[in-house]
Amino acid sequence: VVAFPAEVGTLTIAIWFMSFWANFATGLTGPMHWLHGRVFLAVVLGAAFGPPAYYSAKWMGAIDLPLTSWMTIAPLGVYWAIAFPLALRVAAGATPPVVAKGATS
Repeated sequence: VVAFPAEVGTLTIAIWFMSFWANFATGLTGPMHWLHGRVFLAVVLGAAFGPPAYYSAKWMGAIDLPLTSWMTIAPLGVYWAIAFPLALRVAAGATPPVVAKGATS
């Protein structure tokens, strides 16, 4: 579904992917913490906002999308509808629970 331009080197792609995923992972435990446990909302947001990220990367020249629009959007939407809630679930398990100040457990 996604191809990289020939002029982009393999090392560049590897570094870009590692940086992207590291940044994404930090967001799962911080700014997106409010989505933990809200599976339906995570499915909808993943399906809605996953594919446009690839189109912005195409617009910037970072990737090529060789298939037609719907043949690209549909699989990416399904992928992110599954992957985003799973990533949130993993992040929730890796994050210690937040206890309010002054609360006792």
